[in-house]
Amino acid sequence: MKNLHYTKLILFCFLFIACGKQKTERLKADLTFRSVTFSSFYGATDERYESLVREMDSTLQNFKKEDGNVKLCRQFKKLQKLSLLRSPFIFLNIEKDSTITVYLDEKEYTKVKHIKHVDLFREGKKAVLELEVIEKEKGIYYSENIIAVKKVDGKSRSNI
Repeated sequence: MKNLHYTKLILFCFLFIACGKQKTERLKADLTFRSVTFSSFYGATDERYESLVREMDSTLQNFKKEDGNVKLCRQFKKLQKLSLLRSPFIFLNIEKDSTITVYLDEKEYTKVKHIKHVDLFREGKKAVLELEVIEKEKGIYYSENIIAVKKVDGKSRSNI
């Protein structure tokens, strides 16, 4: 009888762990560029980061009407909760006109941070990435494994 309880407990633990695990998806997409973006506080000093978090908290506590500022602060709070607010990020063109933001592990970011839109434009190339992506929350993507980065003939997309 005791063994049955242990077996049930072990099965429950495996089920709990399996259900809580986020699904990793392999993705192949074009790197794209944006001229202005507010996707994270990546690169901010600790002092500046703390100041921005205080401003964000104040905005969320004192807002009178829903506007773009409040929506941005809510998005930043989600990123903070997921420990992504200070993470580097890239933009990927996943379909004809769909672009997603993918937050990266710092080590993985070193694989792509040197790629510049102007250089790709001059060369008549685009950057194609193959990576493993996890959807941390609806619309919030993260990767800690860029499998391949290739320059191929084509036009790199941007809003610049």
